[in-house]
Amino acid sequence: MDYCELFKILVFICISGYGIQAGSLDLDSVVGRWYLMYVDEATLISLNGNISCVIADAQRTGETTLNVTIWLQQNATNLTFDGYAVHNGVPYTDVIAFTTENVSETSKSLSADANDVIKIGDLDPSTSMYEYLILQSRPVEEGAVRHLYVLCSSLGTNHTDEILQFLEQDELAEPVGVLQGDECPYPKSSVEAYTFSPLVDNPTTETPTVGPIPALNLNNLLGRWYQVLTNENTRTASVKLGMSGDTVCNIATFCQISDSAISLYEQHWVRDSRDEEYETGKAAQVDDSGVLNITLQDIPRGLEWVIKVGQTSGTSEGEGQLSYVVITDPNLLYLVVFAKDVRSFQDNDEVDVIGWLLDAGFTDEDTKPQIIWQDSTCPQIALPDNYVYPGFALEGFTGMENWFTGHRFTVLCWKAYSLKSKLPAKYDPHAANREQQHQLHGNPQEDSPRCNDTQADDITSRPEHHPITIPCSPT
Repeated sequence: MDYCELFKILVFICISGYGIQAGSLDLDSVVGRWYLMYVDEATLISLNGNISCVIADAQRTGETTLNVTIWLQQNATNLTFDGYAVHNGVPYTDVIAFTTENVSETSKSLSADANDVIKIGDLDPSTSMYEYLILQSRPVEEGAVRHLYVLCSSLGTNHTDEILQFLEQDELAEPVGVLQGDECPYPKSSVEAYTFSPLVDNPTTETPTVGPIPALNLNNLLGRWYQVLTNENTRTASVKLGMSGDTVCNIATFCQISDSAISLYEQHWVRDSRDEEYETGKAAQVDDSGVLNITLQDIPRGLEWVIKVGQTSGTSEGEGQLSYVVITDPNLLYLVVFAKDVRSFQDNDEVDVIGWLLDAGFTDEDTKPQIIWQDSTCPQIALPDNYVYPGFALEGFTGMENWFTGHRFTVLCWKAYSLKSKLPAKYDPHAANREQQHQLHGNPQEDSPRCNDTQADDITSRPEHHPITIPCSPT
């Protein structure tokens, strides 16, 4: 049994419900942190018997959908598995997508041995979670081993005797304990604050310093947007979903579905290969506020918050044309900032927005803002006929194939220069490297086949604005 199989098993642990009365497994009572307390000996042997501290954070992302994050230790090494699962009713459950830290591509519509929930504990009134779940795998063929898994919602469970007595029944594998407790360096829960009781062991992140804006007119989100800021958490999430984390020229097109929902079409290009990638989905508004329920690639992603918007002159918050939109999750872990006009944002808003984000707590290595390259060298993608393209001239851009054919685009050279520089060169961490590249290859502002390969600058402290370079592999 490899770790992919373990991941699939643990996802099924959280959401299968065949062994109990149909409909009696309440997914809301599964949301939170679970500790794997017992497994059968065969499972332990297949994993070389050296796993410990296995936890599963289950988060509700839709009516029949959970997001599950698995964390465990093996030989003092921490391993994490992330995925989404859809409860398709009793008895079958389908894992829609999963990734691991060691797998770069996303697998879809995976199958795994279903697990029967053969016993559930009472509801814990302090957490609204089941006190425990006992599961048994359903054999795929006659004579196959039926694995056993026991999960508890608290390490201090008072139901050990009740659980072990139940496990003594015929046809159940003999349980083997999994190390849990003070020896385990459990991470903070990945379950969002609004769905996770603070009374659960290892509660989620601290109360956010900012929240969703109280009113948002979805009509103001329609049209073409350019992503100008991201952070390391967002890049990492893209990789786990089988996409590149190092992208440029990110754009999004939002169209109206209904008064309370919009469609999403997001596309970007990989820095090194110049391959294009895209995602489709929708966003449903919650209570006319800045809370959006997001679905991408037909997979529910949970809630996102619009926490700040830029207004054009003469408009009030939530009304009128927006100049930029700041989006994150309820834990302020991820970050996406869209702008309607790139140059206007860079000239008028970038420094203020980055400062505001730093003040709001986006300050550590994983959450602090990072600039996404946007320039006139980016491909100009046509909007639907009913939209007006707000972009700028294509200065020196050549070699683009028709994007709508689905092919990659190429450029003879991505010019390496700064759109602007409000600060002296001493504030530019890559200035020396850029100067060296200029001496070796000439002025990168010219249409030369040689460009420097400097990565886009990271923002570490204020003053935040700095020059940016376009990536290009020297020939």
